Parts: sequence; structure tokens; C-alpha cells
Amino acid sequence: MKAILSSIESLDRPLPGIRLIADSAIGRQREPYWLDTECGHDLTALLCPCYRIGRLGKNIDRRFAARYIDAFTLAALIIPGRHADKPLMTEEIFLASTNALIPGDDLPFGPEIPESVTMCSGTGSLEFNPSDFVCNAVSRLSAFMTFKNGDRLIDCSRSIRATVAPRTSINATLDGKEILKIKIL
Repeated sequence: MKAILSSIESLDRPLPGIRLIADSAIGRQREPYWLDTECGHDLTALLCPCYRIGRLGKNIDRRFAARYIDAFTLAALIIPGRHADKPLMTEEIFLASTNALIPGDDLPFGPEIPESVTMCSGTGSLEFNPSDFVCNAVSRLSAFMTFKNGDRLIDCSRSIRATVAPRTSINATLDGKEILKIKIL
């Protein structure tokens, strides 16, 4: 299983701009998130739409792309701030570390893609149409890689920022249902 970070803008290029997150860096939301003193406390969580691939596929036609998504959720992508005193802690290294991506509870995603979805966290709210990203992303990226059951596709172009601070929690809802809760220690 892998996680693929992408955005609509990067999909329009001849070779889409993506980042891969190894399965070892994907955490679980019911476990506390321990702040690592090595990366400092200057962390941000990007809450992004997250789609789970439910079928094996390669070179998927755009017309059939929605059939390859079996679940939908929000995921917290934890990214570090820039530290002059820690030049080795780059975003690439941090994305390979444990709990860099924490997906929420999966909601079933049928062949009919919803027209509009609203995600909320704290004071931030964002409404979007998932089909804008899903069909294009699955079709374009499957030309370069094979999707496998359980792979995660993260839409980084639609996100809400949340501050990661000690003794706080990150809560996110999707269409009014709490789907992600992370306790920061």
C-alpha cells in the first residue's frame, strides 16, 4: 500500500508532479501523535480529501476511473516548518517518517460521485466537488503506475491548515460527521 500526494495543477503537466508516501509512514488516528523534539514544534497539518483505491488497475480510462475508488475520507498530512538549526529535517525526510499521513474513518464511495462535499476543521471550511480530482487523477496517474487495493490518493490542492501544538487535538468533519480526530501529545 502506498499513498500518492497530488493536486489538480500537477496533473495537467505531461509528467504529473506527485509525491509518494510509504505505507510505514501512514499512521492511525486513534493513537496519540507524539511531537518529536528533533523536528521541533513548528508543525502544520494539512487536512486533505483522501480516496482509497479498491481495485488493481493500470492505464485506466477516465470514464471508468470512479469505479476504482471504494472509500473516501479526510487525511491529516503533517509537515514541518523551516528550521535554520535543523537543516537535515526536510519535508521529504519528514514525509517518510512515522505518522506523516493520518487518514480518518473511511466512508463508502459508490460509483456515483457526490456533487458536493464539505469538510470542516476548527474555523476552516471548504466545499468541493470530488469528481474534479478523482477521475482525472486516477486516469492520469494510472498511466505511470499500477494502483493496488488499499492505495491512498490524496488531493493536496484542496486543504485546510491546522496547527499542531502540544496538548491539543485536530478534529475534522465531512458533511457534518466527525471523521478524523488526532490527539497531539
